[in-house]
Amino acid sequence: MKLLVLSICLLIGATQNCLAAVSGRGPGGPGGEPPVFDCSDKVGYYADLWKNCEVYYQCLEDGTKLTFGCPSHPQQTYFDEAIVQCVDNYVCPEPEPISPV
Repeated sequence: MKLLVLSICLLIGATQNCLAAVSGRGPGGPGGEPPVFDCSDKVGYYADLWKNCEVYYQCLEDGTKLTFGCPSHPQQTYFDEAIVQCVDNYVCPEPEPISPV
């Protein structure tokens, strides 16, 4: 019985990893790990598309990157670059595919 339960748990975990890879978001997505956001030559606020716009960055003139997360209580909010704030019911754009190296 323990073996059956363990097998089911492993199957569920593998299924979740496969779904994340197919969706193209998060580690293991198409092309490998998502890119690290780079603030080079950028100033302002930018949503992290690979993190479903739940995380955003402020890029300073000296290249410094500050990281922020949108509030998740009472429900998850998402960063909208157009109005520079976290909002409810926002559909985050799909990230650009990562080119194989």
